[in-house]
Amino acid sequence: MGEDLEEALNDSTFWHARYIQQAGWTREARRYIFNRCEIERAAHLLDVGCGGGAVVEALRMDGYHNLWGIDIALNALLSAPKSFSSACADGMALPFKDAAFDHCYCHFTLMWVRDPRRMLREMRRVTRPGGWVLALAESDYGARSTFPPALEKLADMQTRALQRQGADTALGAALDVLMHGCELEQVWGGEITADPRESAGLALKGDLQVLRRDLSGSMESGALDIALTQAQKWAEMEGTRWHVPVRYACGKVV
Repeated sequence: MGEDLEEALNDSTFWHARYIQQAGWTREARRYIFNRCEIERAAHLLDVGCGGGAVVEALRMDGYHNLWGIDIALNALLSAPKSFSSACADGMALPFKDAAFDHCYCHFTLMWVRDPRRMLREMRRVTRPGGWVLALAESDYGARSTFPPALEKLADMQTRALQRQGADTALGAALDVLMHGCELEQVWGGEITADPRESAGLALKGDLQVLRRDLSGSMESGALDIALTQAQKWAEMEGTRWHVPVRYACGKVV
C-alpha cells in the first residue's frame, strides 16, 4: 500500500461518504446479483474491505442480518455502525476457519490490494461449498470514455494519480480471469450498466471532490481550481462524457 493511499484512508469521514455514494450507485446491480445467486436473507455474509460499512448497512436495510466485515484500516472500522460484527484484518490472510461463511463478497476493493488473486482465494477458503464469492464492483479505467478533449486530459491525470497510490486501474477488465484462476465454478459476470450520456453529468459532479484530492499533488492549486471549475461547467453540458465502466464477477465454491 502506497503512503498516499495510507494517508487518504485515514480520512475516514471523507471516504465513508464516498463509499455510501458508491454503494448507492451499485444498489440495483447488487440486488440482481444476490437474487440470481439465490442468497437468502439469513445467510452468513462476509464483506472483505468493508470500510465504514456502507455496503453492509445497505444489505441490512434490504433484510440481511448475519453480517460480518473486515478491513485493514482501523480508523474506517471505528467509524462504522455497531450493527454488524467486524475485525481489523488483511483480506489476504482472513482470520476465519475454512467454510466459516455462506458467501463472501468485496466491493471496489480488489483494485487496491497487491495480490487480488490471493485475496479471492482467501475469500473462497472461508466460503462453504455451494456458496458464492462475489466481486460486486471493480472499475476498468482502461475503458474509460470522456469528452471534450480537455476532460480526457483530466481523466488521464486522475488515472495516473490512482496508479501512484497503488491502484490497478484496469482490474475490472480482469475479473473473469481472476475468478477462473481461483478454482471457482459457474463463473459469470458483466458490467453495471449505465448510459454514459445520461450519467455523465452526475458522475462528473460526484467525482469533483475526489479529483481535487487525487490531483492535488499533480497540479498547482491555481491550475487545479481552474480545471475543476471548467469541469463543473461541463457537467451541465449536453454531450459531455465521463464514464468509467464498473464490472462484477461471481464464482461458486465446490
